[in-house]
Amino acid sequence: FDCAEVQLSRIVKSYRPDIDYYIVLMTDGENNAGEDANAFLQSWQNQHKINITVMGISFGTDGSSVNSDYTVKFGGNTYAGNNDADLFNAFKQIFNR
Repeated sequence: FDCAEVQLSRIVKSYRPDIDYYIVLMTDGENNAGEDANAFLQSWQNQHKINITVMGISFGTDGSSVNSDYTVKFGGNTYAGNNDADLFNAFKQIFNR
């Protein structure tokens, strides 16, 4: 979640309440060293900004690498991107929100 934390801090630096922000977490569940999910959730909650939504895309794991119960806490969803077509559809759904 290190990259998500970087994105969150960049959003906060230039924050505008009239813009909806999205952070997309993509993972295959491998190499999860660094900031853990709970620390990132706490950091996000500390911002008190309801227009920063976090979405998850899990690929190659049938949705198990990004827990959908977790992304709901951010107002987002988790999408499966198990192959190129699924990944394309996941981004399409996110952009059409």
